[in-house]
Amino acid sequence: DTSYDFMGMTTWVFDSFSDGMDTSHFVDTIAEPITISANFLGEEMFIDISFAGDSNWHIDDTLDAGDTVFTSIGEEIFILNNGNAPLDFGLSFISAEDSLWLPDTVQNSFRFILRARFDTICPSSFDVIDDFVDTTLFWADSVKFGADGWNICPQENVPLWFWFAAPTYYRYTDEQWLKIGVSGKISIP
Repeated sequence: DTSYDFMGMTTWVFDSFSDGMDTSHFVDTIAEPITISANFLGEEMFIDISFAGDSNWHIDDTLDAGDTVFTSIGEEIFILNNGNAPLDFGLSFISAEDSLWLPDTVQNSFRFILRARFDTICPSSFDVIDDFVDTTLFWADSVKFGADGWNICPQENVPLWFWFAAPTYYRYTDEQWLKIGVSGKISIP
């Protein structure tokens, strides 16, 4: 019993068995050689990712230098796999309005910490290493960015949660926008 298989850029979706029986069934005792084939329908794979609802996390309160904040229920960002094959999601930091702001594993002057998790429930904690969002693209797996950011089925959406620690010093008190890249690749088990 299978649902997907891959070859090149084609998704093969199980359709039926050549004996006309249900997709899961027992074969009676065989008295002579018999061939039963699995029939698959082929479809060209494509990646299409969108946001279900708002794609911005807006922090309503002003943060002081060194403050931390995290997304709460209702603020999560839903990412939808609109493609026709399972996907793994990846995250990377792209830019900040103040070009001196950069992600780091430790808060410092102009250095912030951003952690993210793909999770069906609001996370109670974020891992220091596995959930860190950097300028390098990292792909979700069973550990990186939580357990729910990889092997995402077509038409499935996944909530994305953030934890942010502001720099310990910065020169502007204006609103800051941080851009995070969300990428997708075909998930090959």
